[in-house]
Amino acid sequence: MDTLILATIEKNSETGKILMDLYGYLKIIVPILIIVLSSVDFVVAISRDDENIKKAQKKLILRITLGIAFFLIPTILNMIFEWTVGWDNSWDYDINQLNI
Repeated sequence: MDTLILATIEKNSETGKILMDLYGYLKIIVPILIIVLSSVDFVVAISRDDENIKKAQKKLILRITLGIAFFLIPTILNMIFEWTVGWDNSWDYDINQLNI
């Protein structure tokens, strides 16, 4: 899903394009960072002792969990908005049409 929960930003606005581009870049950068940082942690841990390997494993699990959350949060927010206020997930949505 390539949309963000931005009800007041229209598809053709400059801010909307910048935010969508930023989110697209982050979808590429986040997994790369997880792999690189975890690899560095494991290389350092292997050169030391077993306790550091366990710490590196915990860091890896935390990073993977945060990475998954990064990808799922927009989807979960879209589902919540669809269920609660009738969000139609389109860019031309007017914030004034919400029945809040």
